Order: sequence, then structure tokens, then C-alpha cells
Amino acid sequence: MRKKWGYVLGFVFILIIVTMCIGMGSNWYAAQRAQYYNNKTMVDLVHNHVPPIPHWVPEMMVWLGTLAFIITSFALSQPYQWIQFIVLFCILTLLKSIMVHATVFPTLHSYCDRPLFSPQGNCNDYMFSGHMMMVTLAFLFMWKNHTVSMCFMALYLIITALVITASRNHYTVDVVVGFVLAVLVFNQLNPKLVQLLQNKINPY
Repeated sequence: MRKKWGYVLGFVFILIIVTMCIGMGSNWYAAQRAQYYNNKTMVDLVHNHVPPIPHWVPEMMVWLGTLAFIITSFALSQPYQWIQFIVLFCILTLLKSIMVHATVFPTLHSYCDRPLFSPQGNCNDYMFSGHMMMVTLAFLFMWKNHTVSMCFMALYLIITALVITASRNHYTVDVVVGFVLAVLVFNQLNPKLVQLLQNKINPY
């Protein structure tokens, strides 16, 4: 059993490293492509009608949702769910590394205070929102575990999407696409991932 867990954890560790390298390289390349367009202005519904809010507000909401998932998964003794969450997050991040080049948006800031090779990304990796996909995944797992209701999940995610956009961290379309892709990947891949983990760790 321990040997099988070791293989699984080793695979997850390698997946994380590969995802980080590809993600940071992709973000850097997107920033290079966007240099000629950063002086452009795009029309965004939320940006035009909601005043800016501090950047720490969406960060707090995303990490509170993720922390709630961590606490509930430990409380319910779900040994597979952390691996499931990380693998799905990495798959979405790899997809984001492709999508960020499909449509390169101009920066929302007059300056960029992040280094090009940053795990947080830089000022042009907008499509799609990693914050939104992470908090959506966390709540989908909690909803599956019956630790949050559908109404609470919907309300929390709507508010989070609004504050992410209002903080000028993303355009509106970024958070919508991040939410939709997180739901699709969770619904389509998570059942297969559960079955795969159970077969690898508990084959009998």
C-alpha cells in the first residue's frame, strides 16, 4: 500500500513541477506578445460600472474557500480528494497555458510589478482566471461532500467572480471561462480520476 501511495505522490509531484514550468514559460511568452497592445483599452461591463476594490479582497475570498475545502476534507477523512484536487488544478493550469495565447488581452495596469517568471503569473495572463478555477474546484468538492449547499456555493462563487473582476485582476470573460472550464473538467474527469486512484491504490 505504501509503495503504491509513493508512486501516486511521486507522479503528483512531477506533475506539479512540469505544470509550474510550462505555466511560467507560457505567461512569459504571453507578456512578450502583449507588449505592443498594452496601451490599448478594452470595454468591460464590470470595470465600467463597479468601482475598483483592493486586490486583497479576492485573494482572501479564494483562499477562504480553499481553506474550507482543506478543513472539511480532513474532517471527513477523504484521502483521495487532495490528490484529485491537485491533478484537476494542474490539468486546468496546463489548459490555461494554451488559452492565454488564444486571446492575449492588454494589461489592466499602467505598470507591472510582478517578475516575468512568477508562479502568480504576470500582467497579461488573463485568459482564464486561475483564482476562479481554484475556488470553483474547492466548492465543487465540498458540494459533492454535502458540506455546502448549492445555494451557498452559487452565492459565494458569484460574489467571488465579481470581486476578482472589480479588483481589476481580470476581465469579466476570464472569470466566466474559468468557472465553466472548472465545472466541465470536474464533471468529466473527476469520476475517471477517482476510479483510477482506487484501482491503483486498492486494486482488490
